[in-house]
Amino acid sequence: MRALLPLLLLSLTSPLAAGVITLFDTDFQNANWTTIVLGANGGMTAANTRIATGGNPAGAYRQLTLQWPVISPGGQSSANVASFSPLLEFLPIGAITGIQFDYDLAKISTTGLPPNSLAGNYRPLLQQNGRTYFLANVANLAVSTAWTTFSNFSTNPNDWGEINNGVTLPDFSANAPAITFGYRGLLILTCPSGGGSCLAGTAVSGLDNYRVTITYDDPQPAVPEPGTVTLCGAALLVAAAARRARSVRRSRAAE
Repeated sequence: MRALLPLLLLSLTSPLAAGVITLFDTDFQNANWTTIVLGANGGMTAANTRIATGGNPAGAYRQLTLQWPVISPGGQSSANVASFSPLLEFLPIGAITGIQFDYDLAKISTTGLPPNSLAGNYRPLLQQNGRTYFLANVANLAVSTAWTTFSNFSTNPNDWGEINNGVTLPDFSANAPAITFGYRGLLILTCPSGGGSCLAGTAVSGLDNYRVTITYDDPQPAVPEPGTVTLCGAALLVAAAARRARSVRRSRAAE
């Protein structure tokens, strides 16, 4: 019975629990979003805005419009555009063990592109400590006029690369600075050499139902189940009674 007490106390504790938090935006108010042009050349311009209807299934969505001028043979026009929202900010309270991104994409319209050309190349982004990182090996294309759901995953800082060829990695530790999540839209057009100039045009794509689910090590102690507390309490009473009985027997033996 003497060994029972440590075992009972051990049963009241549990391993570090997994915490889960989901950040999302389905309304996309312009005041909640910041657009940053990470890079552009060849005269391409970019605009991001909220469209009140037409999303998936019917509400608001965020629309990216890319426009380019006539492109000379062998020339190129491109834009790399990031969007972030404080609604998607997470301050780690435990080490991050996984991040899942879910969002819907659609090609809204194009001019100056073949009918099946992409209207946007999207991937998740995050900002931390003044640096911007992209989820590597991801290129989700808005090629369909029907809304299409995409999911991307990260379990390690090594899944990310720093924008503009930086060499640092994001910090997923329990004491890491706050992380703000977002996404990137990219379009690169190259006009073939040896022919005529390529037409000016516009590519419009949409993003909806942006959701980030973060799994982390929760430092808060787990609360025991009521049944466990009752069982352990009863066992402690039994242990106390046994100790009292031994004490009584010793007292009588000494008389």
